[in-house]
Amino acid sequence: MPLYRTEGICLRSYELKEADRIVVLLTRDQGKVRAVAKGVRRPGSRLAGSLLPFTHSRLLLHRGRELDKVVQCEAVFGFRALREELERMAAASYLAELADGFLGEKDPNAGLFPSFLASLHLLAGHPDLRHALVLVQGLLLASLGYRPELDICVHCGADLEEGREAVVYHPGEGGVLCGRCGSERKGRGTMTISRGAWQTLRRLWATDPGRLTMLRPGKAVRGEMETLLRATMIHRLERRPKTLDFLDLVLRESE
Repeated sequence: MPLYRTEGICLRSYELKEADRIVVLLTRDQGKVRAVAKGVRRPGSRLAGSLLPFTHSRLLLHRGRELDKVVQCEAVFGFRALREELERMAAASYLAELADGFLGEKDPNAGLFPSFLASLHLLAGHPDLRHALVLVQGLLLASLGYRPELDICVHCGADLEEGREAVVYHPGEGGVLCGRCGSERKGRGTMTISRGAWQTLRRLWATDPGRLTMLRPGKAVRGEMETLLRATMIHRLERRPKTLDFLDLVLRESE
């Protein structure tokens, strides 16, 4: 049927003609959808408030050949803090660019929508934004199926040895390397993280999304986790997100 109902989150939008806008939506059951919102830029438009960036809405859409059309839209949660606080807006924009870049159009991913929605709530409400950013990047990677292998060597399959030494990680190979393989590849795209960061990352991906705030890594460990997660994102995305430099800038200025 040409008409369908779904829930969606506005990732981004751009202007079309005099009063219209194309919105890019992450939907619960249709994946990423591009749709035209007719007249949304006119004063008094009933659609405007429900299609603001990062807004979670219920939608009635008309399926089109290239672009769908927004017929009805009702906001469920507006995430006002993500548009009014610069640091949180930058963090949400970074997350939205990642979701937009990883997904093809109308490529359903059953786990991504609830994870992305939970991530927006974390970014909007967590008192420590840097902490929240680490958590949501880990959540996004897992939802996309890109969670790194942290238990066995991705090159030879050996179990990672117990001990106190640092752990070698290779973003290009998607996981950790044992001591022998790590030594052989040292400096060739590898990075080193502490055992504390390795253990905390394992706990992150073993924890229910609703209980992620129980993870409270120290500043040094959090920094290592962020470096690893960013490197993995950039490798998988095959480019550096455009919003990342802006995010880093506003976070530095807020310190």
